[in-house]
Amino acid sequence: MSYLEKKVNSKIKNLYDLGLQVIPIIAETKRPLIKWELWQTKRITDDDFNNYLLACNNFGFVTGELSGIVVIDADNQDAINWCNENLPPTFVLNYKTGKAHYYFKHHKKHRIINNTKILGKDKPPIDRRADGGFARFPVVPELTKEILDNLPTYEDSWFPIIDKKERTHLEVKDIVNQPIKERMARDFLNNKKGCQEGTGADKYCFALACALVGEFLLTKESAIDLLYEWGQKSDQLDTNGRYFPWSLKDITHKIETALDRVDFTGSGLKDWVNYANTDHIGQSKPEVKEKRFRFYTEKELFALPPLKFLVDDHLPEKGLCVIFGQSGNYKTFYALEMAKSISTGLSFFKKYKVNTKKPVVYIASEGFFGLQSRIKSWNSDRSVSDQDNILYLNDSLHKDEDYIHLLNESQEHFGQLPIVFIDTLSCNFSGDTSSNEQMNIWCQRLLRIFKDTLVVVIHHAGWLSDHERGASAIRDNATTSIQINKPDAHSFHAVKCVKQKDFAPFDSYCIEPNTIEESVVLRIEDRSIVKQKVLQDLAKAIGDTNKSLNIKQIMSLTWVTSQQLNDRTIRRYLKEAVALNLLEQLGKGVMNDEFQWFKC
Repeated sequence: MSYLEKKVNSKIKNLYDLGLQVIPIIAETKRPLIKWELWQTKRITDDDFNNYLLACNNFGFVTGELSGIVVIDADNQDAINWCNENLPPTFVLNYKTGKAHYYFKHHKKHRIINNTKILGKDKPPIDRRADGGFARFPVVPELTKEILDNLPTYEDSWFPIIDKKERTHLEVKDIVNQPIKERMARDFLNNKKGCQEGTGADKYCFALACALVGEFLLTKESAIDLLYEWGQKSDQLDTNGRYFPWSLKDITHKIETALDRVDFTGSGLKDWVNYANTDHIGQSKPEVKEKRFRFYTEKELFALPPLKFLVDDHLPEKGLCVIFGQSGNYKTFYALEMAKSISTGLSFFKKYKVNTKKPVVYIASEGFFGLQSRIKSWNSDRSVSDQDNILYLNDSLHKDEDYIHLLNESQEHFGQLPIVFIDTLSCNFSGDTSSNEQMNIWCQRLLRIFKDTLVVVIHHAGWLSDHERGASAIRDNATTSIQINKPDAHSFHAVKCVKQKDFAPFDSYCIEPNTIEESVVLRIEDRSIVKQKVLQDLAKAIGDTNKSLNIKQIMSLTWVTSQQLNDRTIRRYLKEAVALNLLEQLGKGVMNDEFQWFKC
């Protein structure tokens, strides 16, 4: 753990000790990392703290009576000006983006409702984070007991209009506590079928959003969580009848719009709830027979854009790429070189052009905590600063829903589809890797979900290092397959394209690790230097055992036979020369000779 991480964790531990109900937050988002409903009413334990928080770098806390704090969230400078003029001086946590959080004590007289745009429409955007809500830390504050004790107490009179409306609504509806409301709302949504695009789906989804915030009185965060869960159902379809889940961005917009527009005391709410309870709304029209397949005429086929290289000679813009090799063959270093080049737009190995700069998600299911030094070394070698165009994930994905969530959340973060790296296959594959049937299903899942982008899978080699471990279906489904092989006696690693479905395979080359700061960076070695080194070693070995052949003669040979090369050392160098693609094996010999003919 770095010094910075230790410092952040010590600050979080301090907040926990002060009584704040701290929760982990997903990096660069406002969503909790865990299902946090239980923590709205139950105090976090030391075990929970150690399991969930010490491994996280982004935090928030549950507001309301449990933590004893109400946060007033000012979303822009107008809102900040209003708070400075109308609220008493207090502890303020400022965002770099021009927002601010104002901290107040909970008065504990009654439940304080979590609310957005508390001043009303067309007023400065101010939210109240109270009972049933949470607030995110832009930076971890250095709070003390003295600061918390001296916070001003929140007063209902600060926002009289909204509070009066809320209190009337609570009295009329006789509301039970938040966890029970959420269970009731979840049961309500479980009985609602999914929507099909083009059949009133947007209207139906908005009606459900109105029911959650109006009928069930859920907080914004809880409503988003439940509606997003509903939006991932398998019967959410596009116009062609294919699976089309709702994105987090769409769900959030629906809930926020519902909070802004629903009339909680008039007939508007009733109309929307009645609409949500109409089961046929949003379903496919029975008179329209949806097509299962999409066929192309030759004219339509020729009109499709041609497939292009994302990285010259190596990666296409779409498809499935596999990088494989034995353990210790620098597969992750090679994949990181590729991922970083794509995310920065810098040339791959300072040689192969990246034609389009793209965002990247790197799923580091294996060796996550070793990435830091490797990335720092790469950044130093390329003279680049920390990037925000690449995200790293320390997790394993095993279900369709996992990949769909990954794609939706990363697309929301970047604003476009990312290139996805999966390191490694074995950590993200739940079945038998030797089963062609199971491997084919897994590959087809990736190709279906990531059909509009590229996914790169890092895999181990089998006991025969020239093929991927396990089922052959992995290569059958791959658009591109790249092998990294290391001979025993040299530091060189041979990179070979064993499959390139839509283009010619790139020429093989050799890479060698070079130490940069705390780790290593791979570089392409000049082929002539590699060839000269290996063949010189081969010639010396042959010369030591066969005095009739000197180095000069061997270096000029176009072929040699195993009858001349019957020493183990010579055979080892021959294997390396073949592995480095410096010699071509023309055939196997007779009488158990391992090699017969080789061509330089």
